[in-house]
Amino acid sequence: SSPASVIAAILERQPAPLTTHPPLDRVIATCLAKDPNERFQTALDTKRAMRWAMEQPAASTTAAVSRTRERARMAVAALALVGAMGSAAWFSLSRPVPAETRSDIVTPPWGESASFALSPDGAHIAYSAVTDGTARLWVRSLNSGSVQPLAGTEGASEPFWSPDSRSLGFFAGSKLLRVDVAGGPPQLLADAVNNSQKSAAWSARGVILFQGGLRSLVSVPAFGGTPTTVTQLQTGEYRHTSPRFLADGTHFLFLALGATGAIYLGSLDGGEPRRITEAESGGEYLRSGWLLWVHQKALVARRFDPATGTLSGDTARLAQPVDALTLNGHGMFSVAASGLIAWRTGLSSRTQLGWYSRNGEQLGILPEPEDGGFLNPALAPDGRRVAVTHANPGDGGDIRLIDGVRSTRFTFDQADDRFSTWSPGGDRLVFTSTRSGLGDLYIRPTDGSAPEQPLLTSPERKLPNSWSSDAKWLLYVSIRDSADLMVLPMEGQRTPRAFLATSFNEQNATFSRDGKWVAYLSDESGRFEVYVRPFPGPGGVWQVSAGGGQQPRWRADGKELYYVGPEGLTAVTIATEGGQVTPGPPQALFKRTLSIRGDAWPQYDVSGDGRLLLTVEVPGPTTPITLVQNWQAPR
Repeated sequence: SSPASVIAAILERQPAPLTTHPPLDRVIATCLAKDPNERFQTALDTKRAMRWAMEQPAASTTAAVSRTRERARMAVAALALVGAMGSAAWFSLSRPVPAETRSDIVTPPWGESASFALSPDGAHIAYSAVTDGTARLWVRSLNSGSVQPLAGTEGASEPFWSPDSRSLGFFAGSKLLRVDVAGGPPQLLADAVNNSQKSAAWSARGVILFQGGLRSLVSVPAFGGTPTTVTQLQTGEYRHTSPRFLADGTHFLFLALGATGAIYLGSLDGGEPRRITEAESGGEYLRSGWLLWVHQKALVARRFDPATGTLSGDTARLAQPVDALTLNGHGMFSVAASGLIAWRTGLSSRTQLGWYSRNGEQLGILPEPEDGGFLNPALAPDGRRVAVTHANPGDGGDIRLIDGVRSTRFTFDQADDRFSTWSPGGDRLVFTSTRSGLGDLYIRPTDGSAPEQPLLTSPERKLPNSWSSDAKWLLYVSIRDSADLMVLPMEGQRTPRAFLATSFNEQNATFSRDGKWVAYLSDESGRFEVYVRPFPGPGGVWQVSAGGGQQPRWRADGKELYYVGPEGLTAVTIATEGGQVTPGPPQALFKRTLSIRGDAWPQYDVSGDGRLLLTVEVPGPTTPITLVQNWQAPR
């Protein structure tokens, strides 16, 4: 239907074999081999092969005259083919190589810098941008420059194209949806977790492979259905993400996250995935034979053979700095089947902390980070200090303490340190660090009088959640096949035991201030909801949220529970009498662009006087998207 689709067909498909004369078919197949090294290297080689084909008996054993006529026809065809090949070779050698061209696309401010994607035919680019305070999908024609928003895509992120370039898939809140670019309402395909771990790809086989916020990749039919698990985590891995299909619609690239990240080649038909290379982002295949990915904050490429899953040759650097999102491995770049490449340099936005009233009025702003952003705020029990994760783009994460206008670094290891939890007295912090594995628990005095010490080490990834007010128990998440809630005694023999371990995913646990109740998340209903159950148990369980919920936090007096729901920050009154919980109706407080990042940690906290400390996105300068046509790989 277009020159780009013709080129794609040439690159992807094998021609139908001849039925008249197998020797001639062998010669033509050699001429049209996808790998240039498998073709005839000179016109003389082709001529000799044609003569050989002419001398072979025809497929049909008829009379000699028929063979003679057949050979005559073959000779004519051979001469015509040799002439055509000679002309093609002369044209190929004499025509100039298309010049590499670069251009920039300026977009409105955005919430996620990697939320853009080139259409497979190279005619359009889709991106998420914020206008009038709302993020939605926009589609820009690369031919005319016209831009249009897509109706019904409010809150959309992570767009991805159908193979025919006519539809877009995307995530909005806790949903995976698709929409036709020509118009029409979005169609719900599946549920997904409402966080920034999501990523997806659309296969030519009519299958969508996605990472919906859990750990493995799952597939769903392109028109919706029940998700099916496709990949299985291996030892040392805690998430599979950033899938990208190859041209056959069966094989796909994905990023496996563990102590380090690595790109793998998998298949919808099963089998053991093949490891390709260490990487900070998922990979994308350029059909001229190159694999692109982010390495050490640069967009790089190497020769790649999809048939064997192997790299060869030197590494070429296309641009720097190019970042990748930490949780879904989505690099700030995209490629099209037509050969077009797009990338965005630098960082998209920063996150800072601000005080807000219950009705959403801003009451004050805390110091901004010099670079990167502040995440995972945790107020000290006295409300005077805040422990945060500093997401440093060049150095993983570290823990910082904010006291008034001062921000002091608390951890200094080159590993990724984050997710801090205060002791009831405010004199110690527990946090997760990758310095000894996927994520172990460490503890350190908050006055800096002693270095951090390992608190709990084991092969699985662990995230601290909440420390009981009597200082006896630490709730944490253990991530293996699923996420389970564990409790670690902080006195005597520190032997962990399960608080809630099922086949579902339980996380985001937090003690009530009296230590008698635990609010937590579970996806047992098919999506994450907030629940409350007694500690240490046993006892009943009560669902608090409605329509989905995340990031629960208790008010200091334990009479109200906050969470992030479909309508934004939400509060629910909690009455506990006689061992029973009676939740009131959810009350939406205000909707704001809250950062929803991280494995199992809220992006806000509640002070003793009811003020809300929120992590908010601050859009950075509008870095343009760079488009490259006819990329000239180094020789």
